[in-house]
Parts: sequence; C-alpha cells; structure tokens
Amino acid sequence: MGDHPLDGGGWLLRRAPTPRVGQPVKFTAPGAPVPKARPRLGRRGRVYTPQKTVNFEARVQLYALRAGMRPATGPMYMQIDFYMENRRTRDLDNLAKAVLDALNGTAYADDNQVKELRVRKFLDRDNPRVNVECIPHPIRSGWA
Repeated sequence: MGDHPLDGGGWLLRRAPTPRVGQPVKFTAPGAPVPKARPRLGRRGRVYTPQKTVNFEARVQLYALRAGMRPATGPMYMQIDFYMENRRTRDLDNLAKAVLDALNGTAYADDNQVKELRVRKFLDRDNPRVNVECIPHPIRSGWA
C-alpha cells in the first residue's frame, strides 16, 4: 500500500469486506471519465498510452480493489454508468473500453469473459464519476 501514484498514502486501498465468490461487486470511481485513447507514437518509434488514459484506468482499478473485487473465473455481466461533467462528445465504446481494460486482472482474467455489457452515459456537472457493477453471469456454458 502507498506506492501507487493515485493511492494518496494508502487510504484508497483500504478495502470493503471481501464479497463471497459469485457475488456482485459494485463500486464508484469519482472524477471525470476518460475515454480510451489510441496508442501514440513517441520518440524513437516507441508506442505509448497517453498519461490521462493511464491515470483513469489506475483510478478505476484502485476503486475496484477497494470494493473487494477479485478475478472471476467464468462469464461476466457488467453494467457501467458514466456521469459526465459536460456535454462534450465522447464515444461510449471508448469510455467502456477504458473501464474494461482497467479491470483486466482485477475483475476477470481477461475482458473476453464479459459476455453481456450495458453501458450508459448521463450528465452530472457537479459529480462526474463512473459507477460499475460486475456480476458473475449465471449461465456457464454456451458462450462464445
């Protein structure tokens, strides 16, 4: 604890009681949502992810861990609600991709375990945030 740049000395990683395996986990990551940005080509031909995207994904992951999130082994249902600070256009798929990538290794081993996804976008100028609900999907077979 305490070595993450957004950790604030360890207080963010204090966890809620760990949910039982198979139980839904809900959490809120406060602050303005950031869509997944395309990788950029830097000096000497190096490809990098923009820092704003890296910071947002780290914030989502920290709040997931704080809520007691553990990697699921089976299919997942996810609901993600974005509360935006303004009406500026942002693609919903890029917003969702940032959250799904942030939860790799935290909510699931890989985001291909997400078999059902509901994503919504709202306006809340006073309290921008991301609400996430991860639910182990009850159907264990028949998924691609």
